[in-house]
Amino acid sequence: DQIFQSWMNEGFEPMFRLGGSAVSDVDVHDFKGPQDKVQEKNWIEAASEVVKRYLNWKGKPGRFTYLNIWTEFPNDKYWDRSEAAFISFWRKAFESLKDDFDELMIGGPGFSEEVTRQVMAGSGGVAEDWLGELYKRGVKPDWIGWHLYSNDPQEFLRAASAYAELLAGAGQYKDVSWTGSGFFEDSLQIVDAWGNTPMFVSLGGGWEFMSIVDVDRIYNRKEGASTMTASWIAMQHSPVERAFYDRFGDRNSDPTVAPDSVNTLLSMIGSKGLFYGDTAGTYKRSAHAARLWARMVNEFSAELASEPSVNVVDGQVGQRLWMLAGAAPDGRKAVLVSNPNEVAVRWMVRFGESQAMANHFSGVEIFQVDGNKDGKKSLLYAGEAFKIPAGTVQLVVFTP
Repeated sequence: DQIFQSWMNEGFEPMFRLGGSAVSDVDVHDFKGPQDKVQEKNWIEAASEVVKRYLNWKGKPGRFTYLNIWTEFPNDKYWDRSEAAFISFWRKAFESLKDDFDELMIGGPGFSEEVTRQVMAGSGGVAEDWLGELYKRGVKPDWIGWHLYSNDPQEFLRAASAYAELLAGAGQYKDVSWTGSGFFEDSLQIVDAWGNTPMFVSLGGGWEFMSIVDVDRIYNRKEGASTMTASWIAMQHSPVERAFYDRFGDRNSDPTVAPDSVNTLLSMIGSKGLFYGDTAGTYKRSAHAARLWARMVNEFSAELASEPSVNVVDGQVGQRLWMLAGAAPDGRKAVLVSNPNEVAVRWMVRFGESQAMANHFSGVEIFQVDGNKDGKKSLLYAGEAFKIPAGTVQLVVFTP
């Protein structure tokens, strides 16, 4: 109750998840899902009561919109019975909760990264089995949830496209039982856990952990912030309805620790959190970058009359800038830019039919997040081309 109230105090709308929590040193339990039909029935009844309590918290209705049944499926740390048993349980839970709370957008089950990569590769696996069973029973989820951790923003586009094909029964999934029915056409995609990863694919094709220095870069420094921003931008250009960053806990992380010291432990470097675990809750570079995301959402969420034209002035083959443009009610325009490459890139932009360049505006401000700047104060701009350094995020605001 205290935690939920703290979210309300700060104006947050939670993604309300039922079930599915791995045991840890701060969350000690032995629950890995209902173990029989009786426990399944009891769980569903208890779930309904929990939703009632918080949906109308302190007499105010509609405290949240999205209800999530389970997460990280399949994973025996969350559910230790068979996949078939889970699918049957999930269907019954969905039907019961949808009857009780038709106004909520209910979905799940938070397919694990392994499943997501199977779907991307054209092997639907348990995701296809889950949808197949729901289709057979005439059960249509409001949304399907999936997870992905990657340092390649392009993978988020590919994953969203693959899940869209699976839902539609098209492309590489043209032979599923619901092809041509349009049954899941209204089911949305939600990425209910995403972020960077400390893993990389070795020359042998297997996954391996990065060095501590590289883990520090991808979780705490400008490189991680620019990669995260590029992935966030990628999802804005995809069928994804919402994405929830998996921020994790960084209880023992310390911004003063030298990652290249022989005495440095991985726990001192931290993990996916936006803030360090010191008493000040020091912002990581990714937290400063997220502030620029928020400005795009809160200030520049209107679509432009026409897409701006972007030209990379100088760069190398294979480099890509990730961009998201928007407009404010007062006529200002903005472009959020991320450069996850290892070298700086110069770029130019033109707006609308008039092809107005940056120097045609009365004011141009650059808010930059890099290894030193936090994006709070604008930088000076002069000329026609912009330069974005390696591992940098910029929000460029144009005032008519």
